[in-house]
Amino acid sequence: MYQWETLYKIARKVEEPLKMEAASYANEQKCANLHQEKLNEVSEVLESEDFNSKDVFFIGVYERNEPKFAELMVQKFRCHFDALCFLSNVMEEGSHRDALVRKLYSDLIRKPKEKPLSLSDVKIYSSHYEQLLQNKRCFVVFNHIGDNIDDIKPALQVVRENLKNRSLVVFASRFQHVLQKVVKIDKLISLLSLDDDRGIVPICYGNERYINEAFFDQLQETFSMVGVDFHLESKERFFIDSTSLQNSEVVLCIVSKSFSISEFEGILSRMFDVEGESPNGFEPISPLIGRPVASPSKI
Repeated sequence: MYQWETLYKIARKVEEPLKMEAASYANEQKCANLHQEKLNEVSEVLESEDFNSKDVFFIGVYERNEPKFAELMVQKFRCHFDALCFLSNVMEEGSHRDALVRKLYSDLIRKPKEKPLSLSDVKIYSSHYEQLLQNKRCFVVFNHIGDNIDDIKPALQVVRENLKNRSLVVFASRFQHVLQKVVKIDKLISLLSLDDDRGIVPICYGNERYINEAFFDQLQETFSMVGVDFHLESKERFFIDSTSLQNSEVVLCIVSKSFSISEFEGILSRMFDVEGESPNGFEPISPLIGRPVASPSKI
């Protein structure tokens, strides 16, 4: 319990500067230009040989703030598909696995003005509904995906196994690691400019053998709870390339038997051109703790 409370306090402290940074990118014109640029990118994907060679294509939309781009995709590309299922908030709807699958079938196969399918219908006639799905070109959106997709796996299985005819499935999330490593997409559309990458928190660690696996799980759950996206990187990676540190608003390190405070300070020192001065607006306030460097978490 003490460890969770400590992690939660750190996550909240990390969240504050990220919110401030995100606000600076709220310019409406910039957002509109970025959205149009990315819609053009999606258009190119839909015309590509890679897309047209597959039964179903999976696009991940990474948006750190309130997900809006998936809705724009629906407005622009809905006319190219036979049926649409828009799951507006998977984190809420996904808590009821069967209801999510029912909505998926109901939206994709029922005719206009027909009543939504019942849960019992889906269970009894699932094989028939699967055949109907395979005859359509479908557009499915999983919006607001959280860091845990266990509850939506039945729905994911339906689309992966049954959608055909160059169907499109979109996953929208503020957690990039979920899109790239968990749901396994074909194409990532990132709604972040290079400067916006400062909102992703790098967490530096030593040898995994000296860190309890449960700690990594608890770390992910806690940071996800406050909506902070992070990337775990080994110290060896940072020794080779510290670019991600320089481009980040906040940096964390996990101190363990294989990674000392002095080693972390050594990595940080590579970011400074002249002792006492820092590039890119970095202002150290202690040998270890500073902005953008948050306090390390000791195991």
